[in-house]
Amino acid sequence: MLPSGQILNFITDHFNENPKKLCLPRELQKIANGIIDILHGADVDEITVEAEEILEQVEDEAPDSDWDPLTPDVFDQNLGTCASMVRFGEKLVNVAQVQKAVDFYFGKTKTNNNGSIKKPSLETMKKNFRFISSGNHLDKLREFQRLGEIRTDRRNDLHFISKKLLKIVRELMESGNVLHDRDLQNMAHKIKKNHGIQADFKFGLGWINCWKRANRISSRRITKFVAERRHLNRDQLEKNSEDFVRTAVNKMSNYTKKQVVNMDQSGFQLEMYGKRTLAETGLKKVEVVVKSLSATTHSCTILPILTADGDFFPFLFVVLQEQGGKFPLKGHFNAYNLIKEFIAFAQRECPDFIPHRRDNLLKVLSLIYSQLSHPILRQWRLYAWHAGGYETNHPAHFETPFNLLFPMDVNQTCYINGCTNSTFIKCLYCDQFYCFHDFVVCYHKCI
Repeated sequence: MLPSGQILNFITDHFNENPKKLCLPRELQKIANGIIDILHGADVDEITVEAEEILEQVEDEAPDSDWDPLTPDVFDQNLGTCASMVRFGEKLVNVAQVQKAVDFYFGKTKTNNNGSIKKPSLETMKKNFRFISSGNHLDKLREFQRLGEIRTDRRNDLHFISKKLLKIVRELMESGNVLHDRDLQNMAHKIKKNHGIQADFKFGLGWINCWKRANRISSRRITKFVAERRHLNRDQLEKNSEDFVRTAVNKMSNYTKKQVVNMDQSGFQLEMYGKRTLAETGLKKVEVVVKSLSATTHSCTILPILTADGDFFPFLFVVLQEQGGKFPLKGHFNAYNLIKEFIAFAQRECPDFIPHRRDNLLKVLSLIYSQLSHPILRQWRLYAWHAGGYETNHPAHFETPFNLLFPMDVNQTCYINGCTNSTFIKCLYCDQFYCFHDFVVCYHKCI
C-alpha cells in the first residue's frame, strides 16, 4: 500500500476509534498526527490561515510580450537549453552555425551571365546546412546579411534566462538567503549579460510576478532565523534528534510516567506585546505606547517542569534581573508558583499597573502558571510529549488555554461583590469571571 493510503487508513481508524490501528513508521506517523490536529481544529473552528506578502517595491515596467512562462511551449521541449540560438522552423541553431551559413551563401565569387553574383542554390544549402529547408530560410540569411548581425530567438533566450534564474534562486533559498523581487531582477540582468544575450529585456515587475507564479515561488513572511552552521547541518541535526528520541523512549519504559520529566528554560520580555494591532487602513506608521522601552527588550527566564503523565511541578523556577542573582530577604512578593503575563489588557484597562515591576511580574507569572496546571488542561499538556515523538498515542481532544481562560462570553459582571469593572478572565478552579484588578492586582488564589 502506498504511504498516502497508510496515512488515510490510520486517520480513518483514529476517528472511528478502532483499537487496532495500523502501526506507521515514524515519518508517516508525524504526517498523520499533523492531519489529525488540523481536522480536530476544524471541528471546533480553531483553524486560522494567515499569509503575509512582503514585496520589495520596484518601478513597474511593461512585461516582456515575447514570453509568458505560464504557457507551455509548443515548438521544442529543449527550448532554453542554450542561449543565443536562432530559430529555423522548429529547429534552434547555434549562432556560429548560422554565421557559417551566411558566409557560405554570400562568400561565393562566381557570377551569372548577366554579371550578378551567383548564389548557392537551395538544394546546395540544404545539403551543407541541414537546418535550412525552404526559401524562407534563405530569406532569413539575406536579412541577417542586410542588418549586419544575426538576431537570436527572443523566446528561447527568455526560457534560458528563466531556467538559469530558477536554478540560482533554488540554491539561494536552500542555503537560507533572503530574496526580494529586486534581487530577481538583478540576477536576471546578470544572467543576460554573462551569456552575451543582446536582446533588450527589461525584466519588469509584471514578468517577475509571472515567473514566480509559474515556478510556485512567492514572498512569505520569515518565521524563524537560524544560524548558518545549523542551517547547513540541519539534515544531521534532524537525524541526531530522531536518534535521541528513540533512545529516550527506550529508557522511559523503565520508569513510571511520574518519574519522567521534561524541562526547558524560556525567556519572556518584561513587557510583551503582539506584532499586530488595529489601525486605520492605509496608515503607514503604527505606534504603540509602552510603559518602558527597555522592558520590551529585557527579559526574565522561567523553567517549567512537566511530567510524562501531564502534570506540572508545583513550583516554577524563575530568574529575574536581581542584583547578585538573588531575591531580597524580605519586601518582595512571595509567589508559590509562576509563569507569563497579560500586558495588553493591563495597558488598556489598568494604566497604573506597571507590568515590569518585580512584584507585579511575579503575580502574573504565578497566576497563569496556576491556571495552566489545572486538571482540565491535562490533555493539552500531554500533547507536548506526543508532538515531540515521545508518546505515540494522540491525546484526546482538548480546548486550548486561551479558549478556556478567555472565552467569547468573557465580558461578564465581576464575581466580587460591588465591583463594576469589566471582567477579562475566567478562573478554571472556581469557574467565575474576574476583572483585572481583582484577579491580578489583588492576587486571586482559590486553591
